Amino acid sequence: MSSSLLNIGASGLRTAGIHLQVTGNNIANANTPGYSRQEAVQTQNIPLQTGVGFLGQGANVATVKRIYDQFLTTQVQNGQAATSAASQLSSLLTGLDKYLADPNSGLSSALTGFFNAADGLASKPSDTTARQIFINAVSGLQSRFNAVAGQMTALTNQVNTQVQTHISTVNSAAKQLAALNEQIAKAESATGQPANDLRDQRDQLVQTLNKSIKASAVQTGDGQYNVYVGNGQALVQGNQSFELTAVSSPYDPTQLSVGYKSPAGTVSMDDSQLGGGALGGLMEFRRNTLIPAQNSLGRLAAAVSASVNAQNRLGMDANGKLGADVFSVAGPSVAPSTSNTGSGALTASITNANAGQGYDYQVKFQGGAYTVSRYPDGSGAVTVTSWPTTVDGVTLNLSGTMNNGDSFLVRPTADAASSMKTLTSDPRAIAAASPVVADVGSNNKGSGAVTAVGVNAGYASAPLAAPVTLNYNAAGGGSLSGFPGSVTVTVNGTSTTYTGTVPYAQGATYAFNGVQMTMTGTPANGDTFRLSPNIANSTDNGNASAFAKLRNATLLDGGTTSMGSAWNNLVTQVGVQTHQASGNLTSQTALLAGSTRQQQSVSGVSLDEEAMNLMRYQQAYQASAKVMQAANSLFDSLLSIAGR
Repeated sequence: MSSSLLNIGASGLRTAGIHLQVTGNNIANANTPGYSRQEAVQTQNIPLQTGVGFLGQGANVATVKRIYDQFLTTQVQNGQAATSAASQLSSLLTGLDKYLADPNSGLSSALTGFFNAADGLASKPSDTTARQIFINAVSGLQSRFNAVAGQMTALTNQVNTQVQTHISTVNSAAKQLAALNEQIAKAESATGQPANDLRDQRDQLVQTLNKSIKASAVQTGDGQYNVYVGNGQALVQGNQSFELTAVSSPYDPTQLSVGYKSPAGTVSMDDSQLGGGALGGLMEFRRNTLIPAQNSLGRLAAAVSASVNAQNRLGMDANGKLGADVFSVAGPSVAPSTSNTGSGALTASITNANAGQGYDYQVKFQGGAYTVSRYPDGSGAVTVTSWPTTVDGVTLNLSGTMNNGDSFLVRPTADAASSMKTLTSDPRAIAAASPVVADVGSNNKGSGAVTAVGVNAGYASAPLAAPVTLNYNAAGGGSLSGFPGSVTVTVNGTSTTYTGTVPYAQGATYAFNGVQMTMTGTPANGDTFRLSPNIANSTDNGNASAFAKLRNATLLDGGTTSMGSAWNNLVTQVGVQTHQASGNLTSQTALLAGSTRQQQSVSGVSLDEEAMNLMRYQQAYQASAKVMQAANSLFDSLLSIAGR
């Protein structure tokens, strides 16, 4: 009996000792990331059948299990992927928003400085200082466009660098997961017991993986994990891992995306398939913010360049010559897909800078039809039946033959801001004066006056060679004569073309040979008005005033948006996205914290609870020792009796 009692006490000692060891391990790992609380599963030994019934034979520990909930763990891993994506997106957006909204780095102050300088030039068109200030403002505006574009290029490079970094992290984690799968399978098959610590390490590694890319882990029958990313691509299968790789865009080798190395070759993963993690945030930022912002900035640069150049060409500089271009910007970029097999060659040119919408376009030949659609979402698709064709102010022309599936990417304004240059540093080259000036006859008796005179783009091909004198005849309601050739008269938006004598109407605009003038007042019979070619060093400010009026001119979005408003719209759009991303980050962080608390309430270590367990099992250990002590005393008593 004492022998059985001794065995029972010994089993209690062993069991309590294991409990104490497990409890101590829990306490030691209370702050270990990914550690799941463990628990010794205690069972009773098979009882001994005796004449008086079944007598217990003590206790045993069947296994040590981890307290674990797969659903809660998966919830935390998914939350980690969403939070990492939100954090990455918010960080990049915040940096871009601060840069664009800062008056010292954004375009607002440069645009204001340019138009203020135009106002100053209009006030003193022949003043050398005013001209120099305007030239400095021109150069400052160009430099600011370059600087903002450079910041966006830096962000593009940053995205590329981080894509490569996170791909390396994913590949490293995949290899470790495959190795852990193998270790777990070997350990559990050899012992028949769960490899708790290795399983914790594996779950923690899956969570780490979700910081870079959304990953789903599926447990197989033998306890291993198969891990999938993207659109179901297997990153880990048992003890075998696969790799992601950085791949270039089919149109732009400087733009890196995520590719999957499958046994059949590398497959490019669609950005929208990444689902989360930092890689998902990087792709979302580039697709939804950075590229549209580059296009919008370039669209504004192209519109500013086209408008200022056109206006300067309509004026006369201080040397008595018609103005030339002030700015230059790069034209549209056209990139063939790397998979093209046909001989097709596409060209693109901006024929109306003010009609641009800030989109990139994909030209594709599929199923015998040519289509032009916005890239990358494919919206706004139109079928092209003949070349050349014009879309949103961009004229496209195709030569050669495109094979089925061939495509081109057209970026109308992506490079405009970064390539913008100032073509002159000479203050005298600014065409502040109008090429044509108007005078009223010295003997005029009426109130008729030429209130505005200018030229259009056709004037340069046939400039006014000699003065033109117009005579007013009051008979028949009033008319003007002396125009050379035909004249188009516009009154209240209605235009009529005449030859010879034309009717007079107060406020009407008269256009002939590239010259445009507006007359007001009531002339007297016999009054004359003379239009003459301007001369060098003129004090006329007609064209400088036109420069100043560009401040409020609605030149973009089909004639509804000014230059300043276009910039403000870009800043506002990025600001709204930044605010939304910040709010989403706050929400996702709270959700992740909630999921983590819920998961830790099941798997986490409570030091208070473990302290109570420590006391409980210590007492059990001491009690078992007492049982053995009692058994030993009984045994000694038996030996003493037998010795007598």
